[in-house]
Amino acid sequence: TAAFGDAPVAVSVKILASHVANDIAVAAVNECSKRGFKVASAVVGRDGHLQAYLRDPLAGPHTILVSQRKAYSAATLQAPTSQMAARQDLNYAPGILLIVGGVPINVGGVFYGGVAVAGADPEVDEQCAQAGQQQHQHQFLAQAQDHDLFSLTILACLSSSELIFRPASLLARRLTSKPIRDPARISDTMMS
Repeated sequence: TAAFGDAPVAVSVKILASHVANDIAVAAVNECSKRGFKVASAVVGRDGHLQAYLRDPLAGPHTILVSQRKAYSAATLQAPTSQMAARQDLNYAPGILLIVGGVPINVGGVFYGGVAVAGADPEVDEQCAQAGQQQHQHQFLAQAQDHDLFSLTILACLSSSELIFRPASLLARRLTSKPIRDPARISDTMMS
């Protein structure tokens, strides 16, 4: 077994680029608009944080939070909300909304987050969310190969419990066993 020391441990994580998250939200709203529904769509990252949001100006005000919570639920549970509707044990989980209309974003076996729609019938919400993802499925796979989806590497020094975030492209440099302790250097590194 490997001994834990001061050597950094690297974990690669792929996250959606903002323009890709925006494309998913736009495609989902457009699909529902074609069907005559006024909706909102939210896209969250794998951490559940909002990455993109779009709302038809005529969609009800409730669609703002409902779409975000459905997307959060799909991302957190890594399953369509339609599959979780019968899970009564999740009714009291913080932030979880078990209403049909949220789907996880999985591309090529990699989990990226969740997308949801609110404002139409629940089954239509889910179909529109799925359409938003599927319309860009081929684009996702091409971008994943071209690294257009942002790849992030997390370096953790286990002895000091510090986390350092760097784009994966910076890992071409040799990793040292000492973490960066100056926050300004982390910011500068992220910008280059």
